[in-house]
Amino acid sequence: MTGSLQSLLMKAKPFLGHELASFPWRVEEGQITQFRNSLLVDGADFISKREIPLTYSMSMNLWGIPHLQLLKNIGLDTNYLVHGEQSFELIKPLLVGHSYIISQILSDLLLKRSSKFGHMLLLTIQSVISDSQGTIVIRQNHTSIQLGKNE
Repeated sequence: MTGSLQSLLMKAKPFLGHELASFPWRVEEGQITQFRNSLLVDGADFISKREIPLTYSMSMNLWGIPHLQLLKNIGLDTNYLVHGEQSFELIKPLLVGHSYIISQILSDLLLKRSSKFGHMLLLTIQSVISDSQGTIVIRQNHTSIQLGKNE
């Protein structure tokens, strides 16, 4: 399986360090309500109706066409793709009803072996979310892990 992951690594390398594309995202009240409900959060004590959980920004990124197109172009098998680490730098809060521009860069690739999962390909996407004036509101990194099959 290492050969297959090595092949995926070679397909991904041309994208390394390059902006995948930018795309717009408008934060709607219904999206936030569904997101809070999926987290099983209730009550105004934890999250008020106007507050947006920081992790919602990850959903914005994962629904983005550039990210999905990258996965398709590289040929990743989503049956063996798992979520890895994520980090956030909140500069300004997201606001309901506002539009944002999301820019994504494939910032790191790593082929490694785990004693528990065998060979893995780690892909890190760095995202910047900016408001309509171009001010950065959130920086984040997230790593997706392509597991090897039948190791």
